[in-house]
Amino acid sequence: MVYQYCICQPKKTKSILKYHTYYSAIIKKYLEASDEWVSTKNKAISHFCDHDPAGRIKCRLALRSYIFDKAVLARVLRHIPYHPPTFIIQGGRLNETEKKNAKKYLSPNKSHKWFLKPAMSCGGVGIQVLSTLNEFPQHVNPMKQYVIQRCINSILYQGKKFDIRSYILVVVSKKRVRFYLSKDSCMHISSYLYDENKLDKEINVTNLYYQKLIKTDESSDDTKSDCYRNTLSLSRWEHYQTVFPKMKEAIRVIASKLDSQIIRRNTVALLGCDFIIDQDLNPHFLEVNINIGFSIHIRPPETATMLTEMIQEIIPVGYLPLINNQIPPKESNQWIQAYVS
Repeated sequence: MVYQYCICQPKKTKSILKYHTYYSAIIKKYLEASDEWVSTKNKAISHFCDHDPAGRIKCRLALRSYIFDKAVLARVLRHIPYHPPTFIIQGGRLNETEKKNAKKYLSPNKSHKWFLKPAMSCGGVGIQVLSTLNEFPQHVNPMKQYVIQRCINSILYQGKKFDIRSYILVVVSKKRVRFYLSKDSCMHISSYLYDENKLDKEINVTNLYYQKLIKTDESSDDTKSDCYRNTLSLSRWEHYQTVFPKMKEAIRVIASKLDSQIIRRNTVALLGCDFIIDQDLNPHFLEVNINIGFSIHIRPPETATMLTEMIQEIIPVGYLPLINNQIPPKESNQWIQAYVS
């Protein structure tokens, strides 16, 4: 049995059935190798990405749920070089272990931006930008868990801050785990020029969902054209050839830490991983996402095409090897293997 990796957002609407029906049709047509495969595939993929107004899919992975909890992920990845200093706030405070880990950052004279995030939030919801680590007590609810993450001195794109949404395909077969990294990714760019002295969320938080809510002074009334300015294919960036191999190595190291948490059963899953790039072109891993936006209609044409082809190749890279009891390939046009257990 191969566990289905995606359904639409868990809303009680007919769209759930439509997502399941269309995606199943893709696999069925592929296996049958019928003459109608190409046209059916394109129609189904388009519907799969855009039918729901939010353009989202929900991915399900045979991992213990805490991998998506920012607090527990911070513990797992604490000692790897690709993860920014991140500390866990429980009950409105840092416990003794966290205080010890954060000791060198707690001096009131050390001013540096920090991001305060609810442990289980996504889409930029609840994030606050602080000027020092010591400020967090007045911004937290003691009944909730948070993480506070040190801001990376990142490289800018045309004077604006950005992050990179990379896509990770996890294939579990024959009790082995494989992590694939998409060869292209999406750059999510702020709507405003960056100012290191400002704590404004719209300048510092580059999440695409959040940026879609921002109305800039120079923007038009066309939401689509506004969003075009907030996203770009990573392969079009001048530093792509330098950054991509480093991102692949980062995923290899991160996957090796997560490997032991993955249940060994045939599974195919798609994850979104966010990176930020520092001034020396080194990647820093921020978080894992399971609610991944595929709003094709608000993406530039080249980015929309890349995402569509990437989704299509999940079938030959992930599903078919499991169905046919074969070893998944090491590489395809859109995916490259970054880790195998």
